[in-house]
Amino acid sequence: MVARQRADTMGYRYVLFDFESSIADLTECHRAAFSKSFKEFGMEYDNSRLEEYIRTPLEVLFEKYQKGCTCRFRDFVIITVAEFDSCLEGRAAIREGVVERLHGLKDSGAVLGTISECSEDQVRRVLSRHGIADMFSSVVGIERMAIRRPEAYPVNIALKEMGAIREDAVFVSGEERDWIAATKAGISSTGPERSP
Repeated sequence: MVARQRADTMGYRYVLFDFESSIADLTECHRAAFSKSFKEFGMEYDNSRLEEYIRTPLEVLFEKYQKGCTCRFRDFVIITVAEFDSCLEGRAAIREGVVERLHGLKDSGAVLGTISECSEDQVRRVLSRHGIADMFSSVVGIERMAIRRPEAYPVNIALKEMGAIREDAVFVSGEERDWIAATKAGISSTGPERSP
């Protein structure tokens, strides 16, 4: 079954967001994390490749850019994750217009949830810092994704926690993997580059 598509979230009772593409801008946190870890390991950091770094699993990234021994991969992960985490407090931004949109959805009776490649603690800290954590009935972080998107597994977890009726649910994301996951979960999807 292919889920129906709408151009917006209005009219849906259950609205699920991809944290990174629809709520938060974590670009500066990623930039700080990768530039520090690459420097630490003598790897050439190229800011124009930041999107590649973000989308590539750390083990693949390390193997690609670290020549020689991969025995220090654990250290690379620790440094990258620690720097990213420390930057969240000061550099993680909420995308323009999102807070107002979330308030509008909540005021209309919508139930909200979010899915993230970050940990649930990281997501909740960013949301709390911007005064919007209490708006979300479900936060599904990377630590609960035994099976990752584009599979429906994390979407199904969030929908269950939201008490969602699938026919009245939409996944808001700028990521194709999420549109596929939404379809597999039997819900609609929309996003900045998604055609209804």
